[in-house]
Parts: sequence; C-alpha cells; structure tokens
Amino acid sequence: MVAMWEIWKSRNEQTFNNHHIHFMRTAELIKKNLFLWIMSRSKLCNVNWS
Repeated sequence: MVAMWEIWKSRNEQTFNNHHIHFMRTAELIKKNLFLWIMSRSKLCNVNWS
C-alpha cells in the first residue's frame, strides 16, 4: 500500500506539475514511509533503520 501511494504521488507530480521524480527518489520515499509505518504500528520496541 505504501509503494502504491508513493508511485501514485510521483505519477501525479509528473502529470499535473510537469515535475519528474526519479525512480530512486520514489524508492527512497517508499522505504522511509514503510519504515515509519512499521514503527508506528509495531508492538516491538526495538525497531531501527539498520
């Protein structure tokens, strides 16, 4: 779901604002937002980036 959201936002940015977002930037945003979502939803206390 996170991946679809970021791909959708990138597509809209290009379609409506004529601003190209590089695939690697989209991938970084997917990873970042997925990590934040897991951190906020996880019952584990020691979730970290590395």
